[in-house]
Amino acid sequence: DEFFLWHGTKPEVVQHIERDGFDPRRGGSAVGKMFGVGTYLAQNASKSDLYGDGNPSGNAQGQVHCALFVKALLGRPHYTKTAMNASKPPDDSKGKPLDSIVALSKSEGGCVDLREYVVFKPAQVLPLCRVVYRHLPECKCCRCIR
Repeated sequence: DEFFLWHGTKPEVVQHIERDGFDPRRGGSAVGKMFGVGTYLAQNASKSDLYGDGNPSGNAQGQVHCALFVKALLGRPHYTKTAMNASKPPDDSKGKPLDSIVALSKSEGGCVDLREYVVFKPAQVLPLCRVVYRHLPECKCCRCIR
């Protein structure tokens, strides 16, 4: 299945992604890998905003952020409610490999605030559009009021 999702990362990393494509082997190297080493995506831009400056726990006011709007091919995903250290999605009940991981949100019984999607092959994700922005000094979002 094809989805349109978001990927937040530091502006300087976006240039590498646009030139060379996503490299799932680098996924989680800066901020963690709760579901293994892969390319992390979100359906909510606000989730990607947490990673758009490379510092998800810091105050965002005045910081330049970057998010990529992407087309992702999830194929047959594995849905998980718990963290997992994966280098690839698990196999289905018939022993056939699945294609991606979908981390379910807390409202779905999962362990993350908003759904996360993890792909493990570069061909599964295509950047379509770069969004560069800055949180204003008077911003009152959850990142800026910390």
